[in-house]
Amino acid sequence: MQRAVAVHGANLITEPGFACMVELLIKLNRLGVRICEVPMVLNAQMRKGRSKMKTLRTILGYLRVIAKTLRTSRHSPTRR
Repeated sequence: MQRAVAVHGANLITEPGFACMVELLIKLNRLGVRICEVPMVLNAQMRKGRSKMKTLRTILGYLRVIAKTLRTSRHSPTRR
């Protein structure tokens, strides 16, 4: 994370909501950081109320990150 902050500074995370996670994963991957998945079991019966995630807003955020990534792929820091 320190290297990511050193490279990107205040622009490490620019996306709001859930899209910031995709943005962070892309930027860390480009720096060659090893990323692994940690499984987590969610019990739907424990959930109270409806999800607060705005589906359309989240999808549009993901698409924005993907488009930005494709546009800047030649100009971004790469693996060292």
